[in-house]
Amino acid sequence: MRNATTATTIAAIQTAKRLSASRSGERPSRPPLAAYPVFRTNDLDDAREHVGRVFCPHRLELERGSRLDALQNAARLDEEALLSYLSYGGAVRITPGRLETFYLVQIPLQGSAEITAGRRSIVSTPSLASVLSPDDPVDMRWRVGNPQLIVYFERRALERRLEALLGRPLTEPLRFALGMQLATPASRSWLGLVGLLREELERDGALLRHPVAASQLADLLATGFLLAQPSNYWELLHAEQPPVAPRALRRVLDYIDAHLHERLTLAELARVAGVGARSLQHAFRRQLGVTPTAYIRDLRLRRAHADLLSADPTAGDSVTEIALRWGFTHPGRFASLYRATFGVTPSETLRG
Repeated sequence: MRNATTATTIAAIQTAKRLSASRSGERPSRPPLAAYPVFRTNDLDDAREHVGRVFCPHRLELERGSRLDALQNAARLDEEALLSYLSYGGAVRITPGRLETFYLVQIPLQGSAEITAGRRSIVSTPSLASVLSPDDPVDMRWRVGNPQLIVYFERRALERRLEALLGRPLTEPLRFALGMQLATPASRSWLGLVGLLREELERDGALLRHPVAASQLADLLATGFLLAQPSNYWELLHAEQPPVAPRALRRVLDYIDAHLHERLTLAELARVAGVGARSLQHAFRRQLGVTPTAYIRDLRLRRAHADLLSADPTAGDSVTEIALRWGFTHPGRFASLYRATFGVTPSETLRG
């Protein structure tokens, strides 16, 4: 377990370094998310219309003497999260007013932008992302050469994840600090996750084309952000969690066993237990020594092992079909995990 955790940590650090390199001015051969083009134009009205379709209607003005070379790429993770690259080339003023239905995390890769949200203002740079909350009127000035990587969260979905973490309904709208310091340990970890998702999308996006996997990754992205970025629920999120009764944990384990074929989320399991998601995570670690995700993955792996043992390759049973049946959408990762657990490959088990 320690070796696997270390490998994951190293991979995240390496990804964060690669993302930092792109923010520090190293020009990639292609812009981020080039396989997911939305538009490229020198026309201001065309740019405003296309960006408005992805995010929301807004006012877009080109600063005097500046030249527009607008480009946007965007890839949706699921119905509730989106990753986008946006560059205007020249200096622009963007006035969307209140976002109302979504949150945005805007990460400058180069240059700077003046961001005003309500009465708060910051100068956003590659070391300070901006976080826009739905109820604040927004006014932005992106300077020349200020491409940004943008993470979009649907408002109600992010609020539901927060309620699941807290184990109770929200008493007031969720509102984040406007600036996100990207050098803190929590922000670096979250930025590493953004980089991993970007790499997966730019490689071929096969994992993210599977709805269950995409939804789980989007959930991880949102949960990580809630824990990394200060908000008006920051203290509650980081308060000590109450213990979970063994009976409640048993209820969750029985539920997992009965619904193992289905998409299982931490929020759903927390509702079954009647506690907050963080309390449930702590209960799994204290009483079982694993996270809920690791427990579910191990149980599914053992079900796949049992199916491979009883399968008949001459009747058309295959490793891929059985792996997909239990939610393993990446054949190479499934084979690696299977061999590490059982000492043989899935194909060897299938052949008997």
